[in-house]
Amino acid sequence: MNRIIAIDPEAVHRYIPKMARTWPVEDQPVFLIKALKAKEAAKIQDGLADIVPEGNNKDLSTMRIYSGSSILNALVAGLSGWENFKLSNGEDAPWRDNNGTPRAENFDYIPSDIRKELAEQITEGTFLTEQDEKNSE
Repeated sequence: MNRIIAIDPEAVHRYIPKMARTWPVEDQPVFLIKALKAKEAAKIQDGLADIVPEGNNKDLSTMRIYSGSSILNALVAGLSGWENFKLSNGEDAPWRDNNGTPRAENFDYIPSDIRKELAEQITEGTFLTEQDEKNSE
C-alpha cells in the first residue's frame, strides 16, 4: 500500500550522528530532535539553498548552503535535548532551556559538523528509519 505518513511536529526522535553509529552503544551520543512546524520550516528555508541531483545521476552534485543563523534557528526550533553527550572530563554536558526553548549556550557544546548534521536532519524532517518505512507499507 502506498501512503504519505503525517508528521507529528510534537514527536521527539532520537538521533545518533552518522560518525557515532558504529561506536559501542554506551559511547553513542543521542540528540533529541523534532520536525519543524510549517511556519518554522519556511522561515529557516528562506536562508537555505539546495540543489539535489536527479535520481542516481552522479554527474550532478548536491549543493547545500546553510547560513550560521539558519543552522542555529533550526537547532532552536528542533533540538529538545540530548543523552549520553559528554564533556571532555566524562561528565554529562548540561542541557539548559527556558520553558522548553533551548538556551544558546547549549549549541556551544556541539561540534560545528554535528550542528550542521542536526540542522539538516531537523529541516528535512525525515525521521523514519528504513524499517519504519517498510512497516508502513
